[in-house]
Amino acid sequence: MPDPVITAVTAFYTAFQQKDWATMAKMYHPEAQFRDEVFTLHSGKEAGAMWEMLIKSG
Repeated sequence: MPDPVITAVTAFYTAFQQKDWATMAKMYHPEAQFRDEVFTLHSGKEAGAMWEMLIKSG
C-alpha cells in the first residue's frame, strides 16, 4: 500500500514541476498556514494564491 504522505508530496512537486498552480492550491487545507522569509499566509486560499502569483510571474 502506498504511503499517503509520499503520494501527496510527489503529487505536489509534480504539479510544481509542471507549473500547475491550481493543483498545488487544491492540496492546501483551508486552515493551512504558510510562512517563510517572504510570506506569512493564514489560509490555504492565500497559499494557493501565492503559488499562482509565483508561477504566473515567472
